[in-house]
Formats: sequence, C-alpha cells, structure tokens
Amino acid sequence: MSLTLAMNAAEGRIQFTVSRGETLLIAQEWHTSANGVELLAPALAQAFRLAGLCIRDIGRIACVRGPGGFTGLRLVLATAGSLSRGILAVTGAPVMLAGLNYLELLAAGPALSRHAALWALTHARRDLVHAQGFRISPDQHPLSFTDVFAADLRETVRIMAGHSKAEFAGTGHACACSEAALPVYALGSGLMRNYAVFIALWKEAGAEVMPLPACFSQVSCGVLADFAERACYADEDIMPLYVRLSDAEEQLPAIARRLGADPEESLRRLAQALNRA
Repeated sequence: MSLTLAMNAAEGRIQFTVSRGETLLIAQEWHTSANGVELLAPALAQAFRLAGLCIRDIGRIACVRGPGGFTGLRLVLATAGSLSRGILAVTGAPVMLAGLNYLELLAAGPALSRHAALWALTHARRDLVHAQGFRISPDQHPLSFTDVFAADLRETVRIMAGHSKAEFAGTGHACACSEAALPVYALGSGLMRNYAVFIALWKEAGAEVMPLPACFSQVSCGVLADFAERACYADEDIMPLYVRLSDAEEQLPAIARRLGADPEESLRRLAQALNRA
C-alpha cells in the first residue's frame, strides 16, 4: 500500500504526517515563524530516511489549503505540487492530491461528547478573523452550517448571533436532544487573541457562547492524519483557500499612488494576472 503524506502550515507551525492505511508512521511538528521554507523539505527528507521509507512511495498528498497565513499555505501547496511531479517523473505513477479545510480540522479537535454548535475562529490580522460554524455530534465529524468567511470581530458576533439553535439542529445530523438545550462553543487563535473583546461582544448581543481552552486552538497531528486518510483525492493541483485579499493586494491602490502610478490601472493588471494564474 502506498504512503499518504499530510502537511499543514496554516498558523505558524509546520506539521506533517505519513501513514499507510490507518497506521501512522511519522508525525512531526515544528514551531516556526520565519524559516518554514528552509525547514520543510529537509525535515521531510530526514524523517523519511530515519523511518526507512522512500519518498517515491508516496501515493497521496493532503494539504491544509486554508484559511491561514499566505506564506504557510503557499509553502505546503508548492511542496505538494513539486513532490507529485517529481514522483511522477521517477515512477510514472500519478500522485493524488487533496485539500483540507483548516477550520474543519480545528472543529474536530475537542471530540465533544454531546450535540453542539461550534465556531472555529482563527486570527487573520488585527481585529479580523477567519470563521466558520459547525454542527458537532458524537462519533461523527463536524458538519458546517456556514461557509468560511473573514470578518471583523463585531460582524463575526453578529453573524454568530444570527444563527438560531433551530438552524443548528437542521444541518443534516440526527439529533435526539432538545434544540433549546443545544450548547454553543467557540475555539481558535482568533478567539484567544481577542478573548476579552469577544466575551464583551457576546454579552452585548445576548449570545450564550462557551469558549474552549487554548489547547484546542491548534490542530493535532492525529487529526491531520485522520482527515488525510478520509479526504477526497484527485489528479490535479490543490487550489488555496485564501478567503481574503493579502495585505499587499488591499494596499495596492495606496502603493500605486505613492509610486506615481494609476491605482485603477494597477488593480486591472492585478486582476488580469490572477485570471491568467
């Protein structure tokens, strides 16, 4: 059976796992804020060598495609693309690829033993979070009831408060519990970095939300490997899930003006380049 490689670098850490079927063979996690590009490939090579495995035996690669830091997402997706092409050139066998939703992996971490709604909130930049709501049921994986979105803190709370408990209960999971008793939880780096603000805003909005501890603000290697094992794979590159524009894109008009260029023309050229990509 071929190997499955899973990689994540969405939030300041590099994680990768290697499994064969349901057997986890390698799990590594590196805390890094700047040198991820120089770290990932050597760490992979060393891990495979120490485990007595061959990189050419990789048959599937799953990567967290977002939302998260632009550099980290590009790092793992570029690595996946390079490995898949290299293995194809050596073995003649295509490597299947799959993208993973970082917020879904976070929502699977607490393994709640009761029916609940859970909001995954991750840091996007100052006063801005990535967010998604999930329906949690025992012994089942999270099922989203919103799309991934990026919003400021007050708008995020408005969206959270706008979803009633009846809506949570109607997202496809069988639920024997009373809708009125369904608890609502929240977790993630976006919550931890803005804890006091969220508590105040939830109180102001009359939303009963229970924050989960900071230990649930990161994805474990076990969850990463589990989702990689069950992912939907295809013979095509993984597209990133950026959700929002990068800071450079948002600041392009101001940058263009400082350089004496036409802001509208700069935006038009950027759109053309993105469409070609």
